[in-house]
Amino acid sequence: MEKSGFTFAESSYKNEILMNGRSIFTPRNLIGFILIVLFSFEKAAHAADPWPDDKSVFPDKHWAKKNPKDVGMDDKKLDAFRKATEAKEGCIIRHGHLVYQWGEISTVRRFASAYKPVNSTMLLFALKEGLIDSVDDQIRPWVQKVFSDKDLVEKDRTMTFRHLCNMTSGYALPENPGDAWGYNDRGIALKRMLLYGFDKSGNGHYGVFNEGSEEAQRNPNRLGALQFEDNPDFKGGSGELSVRDFARIGWFWHNKGNWNGLQLLPRSYFDDYMKSQVPTKLPRTQGGENEYLGVWPEGGGTNQTPHGPGAYGFNWWFNPDHRLLKDVPSDIIHANGNWNKRALTIFPSLDMVVVWNEGPWGQDGEGLDVIPDLNNMLKLLVEAVVDAGTKKKRLHP
Repeated sequence: MEKSGFTFAESSYKNEILMNGRSIFTPRNLIGFILIVLFSFEKAAHAADPWPDDKSVFPDKHWAKKNPKDVGMDDKKLDAFRKATEAKEGCIIRHGHLVYQWGEISTVRRFASAYKPVNSTMLLFALKEGLIDSVDDQIRPWVQKVFSDKDLVEKDRTMTFRHLCNMTSGYALPENPGDAWGYNDRGIALKRMLLYGFDKSGNGHYGVFNEGSEEAQRNPNRLGALQFEDNPDFKGGSGELSVRDFARIGWFWHNKGNWNGLQLLPRSYFDDYMKSQVPTKLPRTQGGENEYLGVWPEGGGTNQTPHGPGAYGFNWWFNPDHRLLKDVPSDIIHANGNWNKRALTIFPSLDMVVVWNEGPWGQDGEGLDVIPDLNNMLKLLVEAVVDAGTKKKRLHP
């Protein structure tokens, strides 16, 4: 029996599809039709996605090189940007190629706070591998494992990994978790110790990864897949890398967890976590220094800068509505160490990553506000891009 419209027919022509009584698909071309529909959905999704797709270029053992003019950049303006950073070394990646460099880009150095989002990325590996159930897991069980004879104080017992990644943990501070913003290196040190273990070698009191930081990060299913060139040092959970190797981490973030076709982390993680997460109106902490667990005494204090609410999440800095950097694209993702001395910036809409190290040491918080200097430096880099509308033109080696 046949019906008008798009129906399945009970006839001698089993598995055919009928439109108004006439056959339009056999089993063979039905499969082709389904594939066309699926491809169309995928194409539409990519068209709406401003991030790189599966045509992105990735380095192998070395970064492939191109001249700045071949990727739509102005040499003289790049020189002006380099001078403005006052950094000893740096490099720029565009369309997957090393297009500009200065200094000894193979020199391995610490990146200080610019490395913080790397350990947040390692937390996402732990999530993917089922080592934690959620970034909103309370950390108390891990504190009790790593610090076998200590515990969180009563006010801190609702603290989660997300709180630590967003600088809202309240650790060593008077506020409860989630109640205040405090750029807090004590909380960052606590997060590292919960990930990798009690001491820098990871001996004895392992954390989430049940191995030391060197082994955890070099794992070929994690950051080891990025094929670093210059033998970075991951001991202690605070990495030392060359600028060209740190650019690989930036390119991995830029490609939403994909590395040369291998999806090391789900893209959804970057949709969910690579964005500002600190509420715009969250108050700044009153300050304090009640460090009671005995975390590594590294970095600065617990209340270093007023910047963060509306512009910080998972240890990355963001620029929604040009909140921090008025002359820089609003979609940038930024990692900063020693207040502009060491930095990595991703420009998704320009298909570009820049890294520098060993610039002048800035001072934020109650001292010199470094935001205007950062804005002026990155503005020069943006002005060096003369073909901002050609992001989708992939340049393969």
